[in-house]
Amino acid sequence: MLGHIRTSLSAAPFRASLFVILSMVGILGLFWGYDEYLTYNFTLGSIRERYQRGYQNRLTEEMENVIGFVEYSKSQMDQLIETELRDKVQIAYISASHLYSLYKNDKTQEELKSMIIEAIRPLRFDTGKGYYFIGRTDDGYIELNADRPELEKVFLKDTQDTDGRYVIREMIDIALQKGAGVHRYKWSKPEADGRNYGKVTFVKFFAPFKWFIGSGVYQDDMQAAMQQNILKRLSDIRFGESGDFSCFNEDGTILVDFDKMRRGRLLYNVVDSEGKAFGKEMRSVAVSREKKGFVQYSRRKPGTSSPVMRLNYVKAYPEWGWVFVTGIDMDKMEEEIALEGERLGKIALRDFVVFFFLVLIAISFVGVIAYFHSLKIRHGIDLFTDFFKDAADKKLKLEDADFQYNEFAILGEFANKMVDERNEKEQIIHNDKLRLDTLLDLGRMSDRSQQDISDFVLERMLAITHSERGYIAFVNTDHSIISFQSFADRSGDKWLKRDSELSYFSNKAGFVTSALQKKEPIICNTSSDAHESVVYPESKGQIRNHLDVPIVDNDRVPLIAGVCNRQGQYSDSDAVQLTLLLEGMWHHFLKTSSEKEMIRLRNLLKGINDSMPSVLICVDINGRVMQWNKEAERVTGISAKAAESRLLSHVFPRLTNHLWKIQTVIASGTPMEDRKVPYIQEGETHYETITIYPLIAEQVTGVVIRIDDVTEKVHIEDLMIQSEKMLSVGGLAAGMAHEINNPLAGILQNLQVVQNRLSPDLAKNTEVAREFGMSMDDIVGYLQKRGIDDMFMSINESAKRAAKLVLNMLSFSRKSDSSFTSQDLCELMDVTLDLSANDYDLMKKYDFKKIIVEKRYAADVPLLPCEVTNIQQVFLNIIKNAAFALSEKEFHDDSPRLSIRIAREDRMVLVEIADNGPGMDEKTRKRIFEPFFTTKPIGLGTGLGMSISYFIVHDQHNGIIEVKSEEGKGAVFSIRLPCQR
Repeated sequence: MLGHIRTSLSAAPFRASLFVILSMVGILGLFWGYDEYLTYNFTLGSIRERYQRGYQNRLTEEMENVIGFVEYSKSQMDQLIETELRDKVQIAYISASHLYSLYKNDKTQEELKSMIIEAIRPLRFDTGKGYYFIGRTDDGYIELNADRPELEKVFLKDTQDTDGRYVIREMIDIALQKGAGVHRYKWSKPEADGRNYGKVTFVKFFAPFKWFIGSGVYQDDMQAAMQQNILKRLSDIRFGESGDFSCFNEDGTILVDFDKMRRGRLLYNVVDSEGKAFGKEMRSVAVSREKKGFVQYSRRKPGTSSPVMRLNYVKAYPEWGWVFVTGIDMDKMEEEIALEGERLGKIALRDFVVFFFLVLIAISFVGVIAYFHSLKIRHGIDLFTDFFKDAADKKLKLEDADFQYNEFAILGEFANKMVDERNEKEQIIHNDKLRLDTLLDLGRMSDRSQQDISDFVLERMLAITHSERGYIAFVNTDHSIISFQSFADRSGDKWLKRDSELSYFSNKAGFVTSALQKKEPIICNTSSDAHESVVYPESKGQIRNHLDVPIVDNDRVPLIAGVCNRQGQYSDSDAVQLTLLLEGMWHHFLKTSSEKEMIRLRNLLKGINDSMPSVLICVDINGRVMQWNKEAERVTGISAKAAESRLLSHVFPRLTNHLWKIQTVIASGTPMEDRKVPYIQEGETHYETITIYPLIAEQVTGVVIRIDDVTEKVHIEDLMIQSEKMLSVGGLAAGMAHEINNPLAGILQNLQVVQNRLSPDLAKNTEVAREFGMSMDDIVGYLQKRGIDDMFMSINESAKRAAKLVLNMLSFSRKSDSSFTSQDLCELMDVTLDLSANDYDLMKKYDFKKIIVEKRYAADVPLLPCEVTNIQQVFLNIIKNAAFALSEKEFHDDSPRLSIRIAREDRMVLVEIADNGPGMDEKTRKRIFEPFFTTKPIGLGTGLGMSISYFIVHDQHNGIIEVKSEEGKGAVFSIRLPCQR
C-alpha cells in the first residue's frame, strides 16, 4: 500500500505537468489570438484615425483660407471702387483741362463746352457699363449724361433718392467744398425694374465752367464681379495631390467643381460611384444648425478601376447664399492600411509557427521534467533551510523558478517580500537624497547650457533607477517632432554619451510615442527587441525592460525621459522619482528661458530702432533719455550709452524749444507733429519733421520722438514753385514783346514816310516847298549840314535792331511743344549772343559789349536734331553765368573774353564755351549741376539754371555736358549732342 502511494506520488508531477502545459497552451493560445486580433484592429484603427484627423485638419485649414480670402476681398471692395472711380474721373478731368487750355483763346465758351462734352460722351469703361456725367454747380442743370441723354439740360437739383437725400445738391457741395470726393446714394438702373440700388459716385470740380465731372458704379455690379473673380480663383486652386475646392449656391446649383462636367448641374442629382446621393447630404449639412460638417463618399479616379474614398468639408456662407466645399482623396490612407494589414498578418503567422514549435518542445521534455521533479522538491526544502539561516545577515532572495509547487512558491513569495520591503525602504531613502541633491545642483547651474544640464540629470536618473541606458527628449509645441538631446549607456564604471541631437516624427519614436500619446508614465518590465525603438539608436542587444516618463505642462508634453535595462523591475516609485526630478529640471529651464527671452526681446527692440532711417528717442516724463537709436548717434555724435539718463536738452540742444510739447503729449495722450522745422548745419539750411508720440504701457510713461529729414522734399517743392514762377515770367515776356512790336512798327513806318517827303525826287515835295518859298535842294543841304540824314539812318537801324530783339524774345519765351527739328547750332548761338547782349545792357550791372566774343565755327558742322527753345536756354544760361563771372574779376593786362567753338566730333557735335573769368574751386565744380546750388548773392540767382541745363542736355537730348575749371584760370563748358536721335 505504501509502495503504491510512492508510485502515485512520483507519477503525480508528470500528470500535473502535462495537464498544466496543455491548459496553459490552450489559455495562452486563446489569449495570444485575442491579443493579436485587438492589436490588428487597434493598429489599423489608429492609422485610419490619424489619417482622417490629418485630412480633416487640412480641409478645415484650407476652408478657413477660402473664407479669409472672401472676407478680405469684401473688405477691399469699397477701397477698390473709390480708387477706380477716382482714376476714371481724373481721365475725364484731364481731357477737359487739356481741351480748354488748347482752345480757350481760339473758341467761344459755348464752343469749348460743346467740344469737351462731345469728347467725354463716348468714353466708357467696365465693359461699357461705366460712363461720365457733367453738371453745373451754380443751378444744378445736367450738361452731360452719357448713359441717359434725356436727362441733359434738365434741372435735377431737387431730385431725391429713396432715403430722401438731395443727390445733385450733395454732389455740388462736395465739388465746391472739397474740390473732389465720393458720394453714396441710391439710384435706379436703366435695365432694372424701377427699383433703386446702392451707387457710389466720384465727382470733381472743373473750375473754368463751374462744372462737376463725375462717374459712378452700382455696388451690386462690383460685388457680382468680385464673386466671379473669387469663383475663378477657386477653380484654379489645388492643394496636396488631390485637394481642391467646390462651391454651390442655396438652390443647389454647382458653381465650381473639380469635375468641370458638374458645373451648372443641381447638387441633388450628383451621386458617387456606389450610387450614394452625397449631394443631398452636403445640402443637409449646409442647412443644419452648425452650417458645417464633413461628408464622405467614394469616386473613381481617372486611370484606376477601384474606387477611392473622398473626404469633404462643407461650410455655408449665408451672406451670399453660397456653400464652400473642400475635398481630398483618402487613397493614401487605404494604401497604408492595406500594407499594415499585410505586415501584421505575416507577423501573426510567424508567431504562430514559433508558438507551435515551443509547445512540441515543452511536451517532449515533460517526462524529463517529471523525473527530476522529486529532486526539485528536495531542492526547494534545502533552499528554505539555507535562506532562513542566512536571511538575517544577507540580502538574499529566493528565485521563483526553483520552486515547482505552489506551497513552496507562496512561502518563497512571503520570504522575498520581507526582504524586498526592507530593501525598498532603504532604496527610497537613498533615491530621495540623490534627487534632492540633483535639484539643489540645478539651482547652481544657471550659466550652463541645456545640453550640459540634460546630461547631468540623465546621469542622476540612471543612478536613481540603477539602469544601464537612458535618454532625455524634447517635444515641439504641436507634438509632431521629438528631439533626443541626451543619450547615455553605462557599461561597468564607464559612461558612453552621444554628442549630437536626433529628431524623429512623433509617430515613429518607439516607446516615446506611447508615452506622448498617453501623457502618463509607461512601465514595461517585459523584453523588447532593440530595433523596435529609436530611443537607443547606437545601442545593441535586447531592451529587457524600460520606464518612460512624460512631463505634462498645461496639457502639453514638452519633455519625455526614459531609462531601460534595470536588473530588477521598474515600479511606480521609480516613476514618481523620475517625475519629480524631471519637473524640477523643466521648471529650471522655464525660468532660465524666460530670462533669456526678456534679453532677446530687448535686443530685438533695439535692433528695430537702430534700423530705422529716422532719429528715434524715447524720453521719460522727466525729460531724460531712455532709448537712443543709431541714427540719433550719427546725427548728434553721442553714443547711446552716453546719452541714456541725461536730459534731452543737453544731448539734443535743437529740441530745447520743443520740450513743452512733451508734457502736452503726456497730458493729452495724443501725438503732436511739427513739419518742415528749419535748422542750420555746416552753413546750409536743412528741414526736418518732428513727431512726438505718447509712450503708453498701463498709463502714459513718457514719449517717443521721431525726427525725419525732409530737406530733399522741401527742395523739390521749392523747385515746383520756382518752375511755376518761370512759366509766369515767360508769359509776361511774350506779352511785353507783342506790346513793343506795335510802336516799333509805327516808328519804322513813319520814318519811311518822313524820308519820302524829304526826297527831292518826288514832284509833290518840290511843289509844296515852292509854296513856302524854298527849294528842295536847300532843304536837302540843310539836312545834310545838320546830320539829320545820319540821325534818320540811326533811328532806322535802332528800330530794326529792337525788332530783331523782340523776335528773339518771342522765340525764346514761346511755349515749346517738345518737338525736335533740324537746326544750325552756329546760327542758334549767334541769336543767343544777340539776346544775351541786350539782356545784360538792361541790367546795368556790366556792359556785355565790353566782353570780347571769339567765335570759331567749323565748316562741316551738320544740321542737328534738337528742341530749339531748350538748347537756346542751355546756351543762354552758360553765357549769362560766364558774363556774370567776368564782371566779378578785375582785368589789368587783359580784357574779359568769351571763346565759343563749335565743331564735329565723330557722331557728336561739340559746343565749347570758355571764359577767362575767376574760375571755380573743385568743390564748386562738382556741385555746379545740383538744383538750388548757386554762388551768386541772394536775389541774383536761384540755383536752377545749370541743373535745368543738365536735364535738357543729358535727359532730353541724350547728350553730355561737362565743366573744367581751376581757380583764377576761367571755366570751360563742353556740350556734346548726338547728330542723330
